[in-house]
Amino acid sequence: MKGYYRKNVKRAAWVVVVFIISFGSLLFDAADPPSGEAVSLFEGTSDDILIEARILEDAQDAADTRLSLIQEAESEIQIVYHTFHEGDYMESFFRELFRAADRGVEVTLVVDGMLHQMNGSMRGLPALIGRHERMTLHVYEPPEASSPMRWNNRLHDKLMIVDERYVMNGGRNIGDKYMTADDAVPVRDRDVLVRATGDAAGEAPFIKEASAYVDTLLDGERTFAYEGESSVYVNRQAERLKERLDKESEGDGVKRGDPLSEWIPVEEVAFVANPLEGIQREPVVWATIAGLLNEARSSIVVQTPYLIPNEAMMAKIDIHHVSDKEVSVVTNSVYSSPNYPAFSAYLYDRDTWLEADVELNEYRGTGSIHAKSVLIDDEVSVIGSFNADPRSAYLNTESVLVIKGEAFADEHRRHLESLKDESLMAPEGDDWLDAETPVMKKRIMERLSPWSNRFKHLL
Repeated sequence: MKGYYRKNVKRAAWVVVVFIISFGSLLFDAADPPSGEAVSLFEGTSDDILIEARILEDAQDAADTRLSLIQEAESEIQIVYHTFHEGDYMESFFRELFRAADRGVEVTLVVDGMLHQMNGSMRGLPALIGRHERMTLHVYEPPEASSPMRWNNRLHDKLMIVDERYVMNGGRNIGDKYMTADDAVPVRDRDVLVRATGDAAGEAPFIKEASAYVDTLLDGERTFAYEGESSVYVNRQAERLKERLDKESEGDGVKRGDPLSEWIPVEEVAFVANPLEGIQREPVVWATIAGLLNEARSSIVVQTPYLIPNEAMMAKIDIHHVSDKEVSVVTNSVYSSPNYPAFSAYLYDRDTWLEADVELNEYRGTGSIHAKSVLIDDEVSVIGSFNADPRSAYLNTESVLVIKGEAFADEHRRHLESLKDESLMAPEGDDWLDAETPVMKKRIMERLSPWSNRFKHLL
């Protein structure tokens, strides 16, 4: 009997997957993607405001910095997050959030309605948040049977705003594999933390832009406030979770140095996000990045887990201008990538990139690359949640911080070069089928490649 139910559950899951893919394909086949316009950057910051930034490359540093920001918050914490992974760090993160709320800090969370993963031992978390008078939980685009095309619109940001002074953005989700340096299969990721100081810090453009984006999310018709939980089972789970969070865990409150003490002054910072209207959205983040690429004077470095822009995205790049610049990409390899559909789509276009004289550095170190960033002319850095793919351009909520400053760019390049040192420059032909990559993985990637390319607008 169990086998019968398990088989039917699997069948139902496949029906849902095919349903989502079919509607997604119809969506893109029915109309051309919107064009989108780049936003104006660096409109000037008052001399009374000092802007500083720091890159969070090390997993432990990223973990500690988040906890320190929560511990030092005085008035408000806003969190917009794609997903959470059950484990020690998720518990530590929410333990500190509840403690901040207990001392009077207003905590607002916006999470993806399909992929937030507040389940398992954390199943009672929404109910626990809903009970606290200083905490609110909002869910973006929960799946509705009447709107299957919207199932592809996911919230992909990883954004924190604290006290209208700090803004953090990047690629890391909340979970042990993103925050633990000694994880067996680490995720090589990157965040940036920017702060404004001075009497008028709250008037810094990037603070106002990020705060306005969160307000737009909260006020949007596709974002729903969590109203509480009537299930006896879930409320019982909430009580058990509260007991766990109330206990002091080993290492809680212990800071490894002061993660908020080292800063690099920068000239200007801009916050850029995709709009929220429609099913296919205006690709504002991509248009802005493409505009920066088209203004490059000498060099471009792109880091992305996989490189699969479609024709509409490529049309925004002035190929004649960019082609005579030094262009390099740091991405995963067949060996490192855990994302079979997306990376096999990259393999389909790989020879085209090589023919275009793009230097492809394919990561061969421990774990995999998940960071998303761009460095232009060793002066302008772009770091955020945006992958170089059509899903990030047209379907997901995405946001980035654009940072102007040579000292910061030097630090950014140092991290990019470190990853290059653990990569192999991609050769032409089939040399990517090296002996160290598992044979079965090679075969699956090869066979998926043409199919993944067909559906790369959903990957």
